[in-house]
Amino acid sequence: MARISSLSVVLLNFNHARFLRESLQAIVDQSYQPLEIIAIDDASYDDSVSIIQEFAREHPSIRLVRNERNLGAMPTANLGISLAQGDYVAIAPADDPILPGFYERSMGLLARYPAAGACSASALQVTGDGARKGILKPTISCQAERFIPPGEALALLRRYGPWYVGPATIYRRQSVLDCGGFRPELGSSADSLLFIILALRYGVCYIPTPLACWRQADDSFSARTYADPQTMLRQIQRALELAADEFGDLFPRDLLAQLRSRWIYAAGMSFLDALRKTRIEGMRGFMPSASMTDRVLLTWLDISGQAHLFFFRMYFFLRLRLWGCPTVSPNPTRSQP
Repeated sequence: MARISSLSVVLLNFNHARFLRESLQAIVDQSYQPLEIIAIDDASYDDSVSIIQEFAREHPSIRLVRNERNLGAMPTANLGISLAQGDYVAIAPADDPILPGFYERSMGLLARYPAAGACSASALQVTGDGARKGILKPTISCQAERFIPPGEALALLRRYGPWYVGPATIYRRQSVLDCGGFRPELGSSADSLLFIILALRYGVCYIPTPLACWRQADDSFSARTYADPQTMLRQIQRALELAADEFGDLFPRDLLAQLRSRWIYAAGMSFLDALRKTRIEGMRGFMPSASMTDRVLLTWLDISGQAHLFFFRMYFFLRLRLWGCPTVSPNPTRSQP
């Protein structure tokens, strides 16, 4: 009889006390129970630790690890993987709760395809306060859960770009270690590049059902990166150089060019959208007792900002075509790093 594979969950937390109870409860309520839940607090200064300790008293599978100083998301994820005992690892950001059935369905599919380097699912997009905005637009069209072998993964990446959503992904731990883990120098590009490497080397599983939430918050790891275009561009360039230098056998030159264009486009759209939202929210903050006229004006500014974003999007799309990569889609998805 084949040995049943095990799952470790690595919860990453930094000052997300307001989301911790929801995220931890979603994990312990899963129909498939993980071998362990390693909750790593990255030197938070809110009451995160006390919340984790509260859950750990009721759930012995939860183990609290405290970083003495703030290491950042990617080094903390690598720490969790090094501590994990499971065959598979789910990296769970504390602000992105998972949905019922995530572990059971993912581990069931991985059991059928043990060579797969990872399994990813679709996700729901939620606002900072938890309101659901709908299903994240999938990059690839898929009607049923399946395994995508490396050759097909390359074709899909060429045509559509990455389809990875971090909180909805489970990794084969040894595959991650063999590929060098998450590269901290790549910042928020690290997890996206790792998923692409796993897809091209081992193949990956995919479930076209939302099994986790992706929170669109101004203080998220990726949002902080998008606030600085030069940092984002440097990270994209480093990711492409690493792919070419260390995994050149997996990345054809045309794929690298397409990824560069897609990532720059998606990062640019995120930056422009964040600017629009910051402007509107800032104005609302100066009008705590907004009149009807104020509300109408702010609504008009919001709508006009969306129109401006549409024209910027089309301009950016055409500009990237001139850079020699005509396969970028003008409809943004979560394919950015």
